[in-house]
Amino acid sequence: MTDNVYFVRHKMHIPCEDAKELFDKRLIAFHYEDVRSWDPNEYSTMAAKKTIKHFEKLDKDGGLVIADYSPILCADKDRNVAKENNGKTILVGEVEQNSRDYYESTGLCTKEKAKEHDNERLKDKHIYKTLRLEKYKALSVLSYTLFQLPFPRGTISPLRMISVDNVKRMCNRGKRGNRGKLLNEVKSLAPSQLEVLCEEYLRVENRKMKDLPRLKMLLAPIGGSMKDIDIAGLDSNGRYIFAQVSQAKDTRIEEKVERLKMLTYKGASRIYFGPKSALRKFIKRKDRIKSVDIDEVFKESSSHRELKSLIELFLSPTESESRKGEEASI
Repeated sequence: MTDNVYFVRHKMHIPCEDAKELFDKRLIAFHYEDVRSWDPNEYSTMAAKKTIKHFEKLDKDGGLVIADYSPILCADKDRNVAKENNGKTILVGEVEQNSRDYYESTGLCTKEKAKEHDNERLKDKHIYKTLRLEKYKALSVLSYTLFQLPFPRGTISPLRMISVDNVKRMCNRGKRGNRGKLLNEVKSLAPSQLEVLCEEYLRVENRKMKDLPRLKMLLAPIGGSMKDIDIAGLDSNGRYIFAQVSQAKDTRIEEKVERLKMLTYKGASRIYFGPKSALRKFIKRKDRIKSVDIDEVFKESSSHRELKSLIELFLSPTESESRKGEEASI
């Protein structure tokens, strides 16, 4: 199995009984056109061709998948399959190599059910292309805070914000000493979680990095709401604090540093949170930017009286799910 992690979103019009069968049989699926073929050239859209290529790679090489079924398990207004599954709408597991197959449905899909009284011509059969998961675990969207974050758009996408080791930990939650907790390291945090941690680190008292300003208030929500910066706020004296947060180690840092350098407000503090090796390589003393090692922030936060609970929340399954972990059979 290769070290590939993919996110699969099941957002298609399919009868609820078929949606439940896909979930119960641990099949990941896609549907663009009712063509019984795995040849990308048989499909008319680029989205379909791209999806088939990703599925073909998984079928050939194997890989780990986080598959969300909530759009199809909750789609039928007359039947909430997700509720029947005790809220479990996510499968995490390994793709069984050479498991490609077809799943045919003859029932009315949710889109067709809405039109069945409109005298429209309905198709007799829908053909879904599938792969099978093995060594899997069924979870709910509340199992990990990671599942609350935005995932890539589209049917299937490579997933870089969750490591191979952590996906395996999600699967092997019943094993002694693991219980589904993610690796205790900064790389286990998604970008938005790391931004939250760094923002909160700037707020707290009694931290080791005394030379950093203490954040009093934000000027805007952190992260994607701002074009050129991740954290913008004021200290207790009304002076600006601007910060970039990233786990990147390549030349992408240069662009982020340039954005910080342009913020030349009088008395402003400019901070870059990143990996130590990248800070040494890309940030110079003349830039007048405070360099902060994110590994040190994570390490200190893990034992800090106020911040350790935040780390625990990010890395651990929910309490109720943790109890269920002992019942897992992978």
